[in-house]
Amino acid sequence: MSTFLHNKFLENLANNFELRHRPSVLVAVSGGQDSLCLMKLFLDIQDQFFNRIGIIHIDHQWREDTVDNTNHLVNLISALKTQSYFYQIQERKYSEHEAREVRYQVILETANRYNYSFIATAHNSNDRLETFLYNTLRGSNPDNLNSLIWNRALTNKIRLVRPLINVQRTEISWFCRYYYLPIWSDNTNLFYSKKRNRMRQEMIPYIKLYFQPKIEEQISNFLDKINSDSDYLKQNTIKLYLQIKHPYLVAINYHKLLEQHRSIQERVVQIFLEHNTHVHCEDTVILGIIEFLEHKLNNNVLYESFQIKVNKNWIYLCHI
Repeated sequence: MSTFLHNKFLENLANNFELRHRPSVLVAVSGGQDSLCLMKLFLDIQDQFFNRIGIIHIDHQWREDTVDNTNHLVNLISALKTQSYFYQIQERKYSEHEAREVRYQVILETANRYNYSFIATAHNSNDRLETFLYNTLRGSNPDNLNSLIWNRALTNKIRLVRPLINVQRTEISWFCRYYYLPIWSDNTNLFYSKKRNRMRQEMIPYIKLYFQPKIEEQISNFLDKINSDSDYLKQNTIKLYLQIKHPYLVAINYHKLLEQHRSIQERVVQIFLEHNTHVHCEDTVILGIIEFLEHKLNNNVLYESFQIKVNKNWIYLCHI
């Protein structure tokens, strides 16, 4: 059986993903409408395009009904006769960022262990809009505004894909009702104590009503455009970094760095620090280092457990 969403899904796969070699896909499923929709779409076309489909669910033990939620998915997936993986994370308080990092790490390790080439998540155009607005209000740089893209490499063998990124939540809701999919509702999505929920329930409907009724489509078009610009800057940043880094030591030629546009300078310093320390670098640190180089200040800069020193043409990263 085929619907308009099946056709849109196939078009997305054809235009944005490499399917010539019948890859294997690990689909992340929570039990909500987005992930159940994605799971059904993949299973419906599995014989045509994919070697195998796996299902993975991770229980963070955030809600009182998480065990029931997991049992519900076990019963549902057991009838599908497809490989599945269930994990329960040790109960503790995670921030949203920490939980996402733990979740992706578990999924990536599973994909690597069982030889999946794609990891698929059910992010849609509404998620993309919410993430854009949330990051904009936080003052994020342009590279972080478009964190939800079609696909990206996680390792040299595994890619993260989002085949529903141009599908609206209303379309997914229709699909789930049409096929009577047994959705497990997350009641925490109704709690206004979470900023994203208030944005979803109040801010975005207000914008759609009074400013732009097609805001999901318009913002998606905007993000696709800046993603192209961002890719160009990233490519040139990596190219410059490889040209100015020291052949043996942890250092870069800061004279050649300062000849570049400020935007490239900031990105090169970020790569230099994060690649060699494996620690996330705040914008204030990056700007401070560039100011330190421009004004040829005598004092050294401290960064985490490292010290940044200048000697002749080079800026060195030294462990304290």
